[in-house]
Amino acid sequence: MFAAGLATVLAFALVDNWPTATPAGVLQRLMIAARTDLFLVLWTVLAIADVARLRFVSPPDIVGSATDPGGRTLANALTFLQNTTEQVSIALPAHFALALVYERGALLVPVLGCMFSLGRLLFWIGNRRGAVGRALGFALTFYPTVGALLLSIFLFVRR
Repeated sequence: MFAAGLATVLAFALVDNWPTATPAGVLQRLMIAARTDLFLVLWTVLAIADVARLRFVSPPDIVGSATDPGGRTLANALTFLQNTTEQVSIALPAHFALALVYERGALLVPVLGCMFSLGRLLFWIGNRRGAVGRALGFALTFYPTVGALLLSIFLFVRR
């Protein structure tokens, strides 16, 4: 988790000091955020599709989690789906808020989107090993979003 925190701090610092980054207009930043965040929503779609696939091939799991929690593989997929849904629900508004108020948001939001995707991939890969296995993926998804949220709040209040 320390590595994810360090990567988050470095991403914000590098983007803020990137020599060739030019400020973009609000509309352009919002369009970049919309394009970037479609990939975040895609992670949710993939998680839903994985749960559906697992239910379809397993007669005990097809009835749904309300009647039976299912096997370990399905439980891992449901963990991934739930966490991804939670992460997307806070990342989308944080990215759009950042795009609204931060002139370098045109560069930062795509960087945060890449970190989100890498985090989801690492979470998915490590999920079978429990909390320790998914910690880096969780943190690499969560910390950049919290950073975007805090920076957005700071910039909104400062105005």
